[in-house]
Amino acid sequence: MGIVGLSAAIVALMLIAGRRFTMALFDWGNREKTRRLARAEGLAEGRTEGRAEEREAWMDWIRKRDEAHARGEDFNEPSPAERAKESQVA
Repeated sequence: MGIVGLSAAIVALMLIAGRRFTMALFDWGNREKTRRLARAEGLAEGRTEGRAEEREAWMDWIRKRDEAHARGEDFNEPSPAERAKESQVA
């Protein structure tokens, strides 16, 4: 194998290695994109669930307050917002 054959072999090896590197880089990019999308979807789902839980807590608190007032009783239960502030301080 002369210098030309050796040069051709080196070029072929570089092309194959370069293609594999490019493919590996592309695969990594796709995995990273998929991971970011899944994380974003999970965060959005968590926010939606959190809003639903908060809305439910407020509806329950309002119902209890209205029932207490209908019975002529004082209502001293802290609102969901006050409970959230207390839990952040603690």
